[in-house]
Amino acid sequence: RDVRVPLYAGAPEHYRNKGTFLVRGGVPGHFRTGTHDFLPMEDGSLYDERILERVGRLAPVLGDGELTVRVNAKGRAMILVSRSIPVREDDPDLYYVEANGKTRHLFGEEPFMMELLGRELELPPGSFFQVNTAMAERLFRHAAKHIPTEGTVVELYAGIGAITLSMDTTASLYGVESHPGAVAAANRNAERLDKDARFLLGKSDDLFRDLPAPDL
Repeated sequence: RDVRVPLYAGAPEHYRNKGTFLVRGGVPGHFRTGTHDFLPMEDGSLYDERILERVGRLAPVLGDGELTVRVNAKGRAMILVSRSIPVREDDPDLYYVEANGKTRHLFGEEPFMMELLGRELELPPGSFFQVNTAMAERLFRHAAKHIPTEGTVVELYAGIGAITLSMDTTASLYGVESHPGAVAAANRNAERLDKDARFLLGKSDDLFRDLPAPDL
């Protein structure tokens, strides 16, 4: 019998590299499921402790609104707030204001980089990235065993190209993604990593039929 052993997800605490929080009266929390009842955060054990430090510091400054914090392996954070807040001149983090469906740079040096399998990948605000870095690396290593060395590989819903650009193969690599900022970052990531990969902007259903027939 073919018995497949599931991949171990790793530590059950402090694994999330991203957290989004409602802030009411300077207190971080969430809505109760299916309601608009605000629940103060009592247990932050899922989040990287560096996220909790920033949330504890910034929530009182924000007062009321929404706060998103993502941290990378080097300890730098990308922070999205729902309104402008004062930022210290020596703050090393990168800040954006995200409101009414628009995002604008507030403070800090761009771009923001995330590390995955020893590679640095540019991650713009609003782009998808795995929240459990350790588990993503395990999954990508497992997937790499099934990647052909030749032919064509197409990644749908590619985001910033994290999966495609982690593969060591001579196959032709393509990615399709609908988020403009993610596609631009993915192509910059490919150039930065000297990978022969093309990332295209559009819906997967529309573009897939126009790409070379994939081997995977």
